[in-house]
Amino acid sequence: MESTLTAAFLERRLFGVLKTLGDIYYGRRQGFVARAIQVVEFWGWPFLSLRGGYQFTYLDIDNKSDMGHGFIAGATLRLGRYDLDFNFTSRYQPGRVLPGYGKRENFILIGLSRSNNFAGLSR
Repeated sequence: MESTLTAAFLERRLFGVLKTLGDIYYGRRQGFVARAIQVVEFWGWPFLSLRGGYQFTYLDIDNKSDMGHGFIAGATLRLGRYDLDFNFTSRYQPGRVLPGYGKRENFILIGLSRSNNFAGLSR
């Protein structure tokens, strides 16, 4: 299960996002994993946005529970019709296979996307 709620403020320059994700397990190992990610993104300039957020994870499998926390930081550089995204995430991820165990994850994501791909459509 996944849902996303987005709200725009300050003439669509400031955005708040709440994303929830859930996994349900049946069979030999029963339980669930729920994540909530809250992010604020600010387009201070037409070519640059900055964002930061918090991630919370709750895991309950085979009646063993654990929680994880982390943060997200990033920026988008707009180059004409292209967006170059930089994101850094640091979080403690509870173990799904071995409840009670987890690991600290740090990773960088870089992405390139192109907007306005269809004729007649514009931003």
